[in-house]
Amino acid sequence: MVIGGETRWRAVELLHAEAPEEDKAKYATLRCEICIGVSDVECARRALDENIAREDLNAMDIGAQLATIREQNDLRDAKAVAEFINMDVRNVRTLLALHDNCPPLIHAAVRGQDLKPFLRPDNELVTEDGGAWSPPLDARRDSERMLARDGGIEFNKLYLHFQKTKPGKANSETAERIIRALDEKWPVATIKNYVQSTVNKAKSPTTRVPRGIVRNDGATLSINLRQLAAAPDAEVEAIRAQIEQVIADRAKYRKQSSDDSSSTAQVVEPVRDDDGP
Repeated sequence: MVIGGETRWRAVELLHAEAPEEDKAKYATLRCEICIGVSDVECARRALDENIAREDLNAMDIGAQLATIREQNDLRDAKAVAEFINMDVRNVRTLLALHDNCPPLIHAAVRGQDLKPFLRPDNELVTEDGGAWSPPLDARRDSERMLARDGGIEFNKLYLHFQKTKPGKANSETAERIIRALDEKWPVATIKNYVQSTVNKAKSPTTRVPRGIVRNDGATLSINLRQLAAAPDAEVEAIRAQIEQVIADRAKYRKQSSDDSSSTAQVVEPVRDDDGP
């Protein structure tokens, strides 16, 4: 059983296979340490130490390994896991919470996997057995687009918020924000402020739409684009909500349109004085 260094071993095998004949001797052997009588517990500890030392390892992979150690050794909580592997309990608790409580979208983001598949309605992200869909662990990863641990925790709060405020769209709405954060290289502080602002805005009283921006006379909806461009974000969101409500009520407008279809439009000529030119 290989406790650690399997990636390096595979890499040397590949180099040996592809090297020209005169260079194959460089990769013919690889130094290793043979451990006899090592317990499963010690294997788990050494494997974890080996993986944590890797520069490309992400918080979600470490959390997954901690969860495996917890299950294999019947450890009841984060404190027991921390004592078992001699690791800071706060860090262990955070990593386990990240692994246990976050949806597949956050798992994929922290691992640096492609998030475009998540830009779909939630009901399309379900497996045949009814579970939540997630990309395979061996799917391609981009080390330049790995969401930081604390960023994953914050975006999980946003995901839970969208589950309540935008049912059926929590994955796509959250994925859009994560992609933007990765594109613009948001630091964790910016992510935290954005999530807090979004969640708190939903809790605040509904913002009224100023009369001058949107006019709805029951048959026609008009928007003053100049005023809209200058409106603050809160008012723009209120306008968006009003327009979405109009779309949701379209059946009512269809009925009104049908009732008025028999009416005849009349053109009124301006009244002129008989003595005028």
